[in-house]
Amino acid sequence: MFHQLSTRFPQLPRGGLSRRLLGVLATTAIVASTGVRAAADGPGPGTPATTYRLFLRDGSSVATIGEFARTGDRVVVTIGLGDRLTMTSVPAAQVDWTRTDRYTDSVRAAHYAATRGEADFAAMSAIVARTLSDIAVTPGRAAQLALAERARRQLADWPRDHYGYRAEEVRQTIALLDEVIAGLRAAAGQTAFDVAFVANVLPPPPEPVLPPPTLQDTIEQALRLSMLAAPGAERSALAAEARTALTAAPAAPWAAEARVRAERILAGERRVEVRYAALSQATVRALDRPGRAHDVAGLLRVRARVVERDAALGHARPEAVQGLLALVDARLDAARRLQLARDQWATRVPALRRYRRDVAPWLDLFAAHRPSLDQIRALSGPSIDRLAAFDLALSRLAPFLKTVTVPADARGAHAAMLGAIGLAESASRGRARAIESQDLSVAWEASAAAAGAIQMAERAARDVAALLLPPAGQ
Repeated sequence: MFHQLSTRFPQLPRGGLSRRLLGVLATTAIVASTGVRAAADGPGPGTPATTYRLFLRDGSSVATIGEFARTGDRVVVTIGLGDRLTMTSVPAAQVDWTRTDRYTDSVRAAHYAATRGEADFAAMSAIVARTLSDIAVTPGRAAQLALAERARRQLADWPRDHYGYRAEEVRQTIALLDEVIAGLRAAAGQTAFDVAFVANVLPPPPEPVLPPPTLQDTIEQALRLSMLAAPGAERSALAAEARTALTAAPAAPWAAEARVRAERILAGERRVEVRYAALSQATVRALDRPGRAHDVAGLLRVRARVVERDAALGHARPEAVQGLLALVDARLDAARRLQLARDQWATRVPALRRYRRDVAPWLDLFAAHRPSLDQIRALSGPSIDRLAAFDLALSRLAPFLKTVTVPADARGAHAAMLGAIGLAESASRGRARAIESQDLSVAWEASAAAAGAIQMAERAARDVAALLLPPAGQ
């Protein structure tokens, strides 16, 4: 090999430097040719499957199909159960992330080595070989040194960027190349010489890649993970998947015990589900009890009961309890608002009662003369004498009504009273004109005014009565 390279590159000066450079070229050429042949052959039949591991702090591991995803305080993984795949999650706080990250790098490195590693390494080796061969035809020691240093950087960067693939071979090649660089520096008259330690090229020791789990391993793993999964649907689904996968090994010695464990988990989850359903029903009944809408103390007792019962059940359904507490808190907030409204209403009751007393004559007047308004609306009367009496009563009460002190809460009712008086007066005068002129269209106008007066008087009466009622809950 040295003789062939010397013949190919006669420009190289003879001596130790030349032989060292030829040695590097020989090593690189052998590596490149080996990589090309391996890349052409393709990955062997033993290519490792892409099975990752999530290592837990208790020393156990979870074999995952594909990589996992961290979401909030949990890690979502896909696991295999026979020929089935299922997803679950584990608490992120229970994961040994240092070891998990090392193992992930090891799996990626193994997959890379079995697929693209040889081809990429052959391509890199060829580039380095060309760079080294260019030294032979490049005039000047400084230019040759620059090419040699560039080749060294390419080699030094390779393990770090390619999962440490064939790092030992790279280290050996760099050791030879460092001698060439040292000789070129000396020939160029450079006294300073600082080459990075060769040991830095080697990556840290990889985590050993474990074999794919067996069916027993996957079922055991699923049962173990079911206790780490979120309680409820996720835990039950994982245990049910494990039970289904056991049909592939009905007679295996370990299958009976695994089946018992799966049934125990499922039965426990069903019991918890029933108990939380009972808690939910009892809570809703307590909230709907008569008088509970403004019973702040009672609602606080209901909330305390939910918290106490959840603790007794081991906080097994946090989402269900969160929903119940949200419902209770909404009712509690409404009850507190209602209590404030009632307290405020109590301070205004004396003024409202005075107002009710002041407008009582007007309400009684409308009640007494309602038959007259009904007749005007129906175009069936009343007589002119009764109309005159109605007009006289209205003329006496209307000015008085405008002088009444109106509380803020009664403004709507008072406006309805004033509107009813105005419409009643229009109805009475219109009916009188219709009687005098015998004009039916005028009588219809009076009927419309009477209907409006009746409607507004009824609204005013309802509003005044409501003023003396405490605020009610929704």
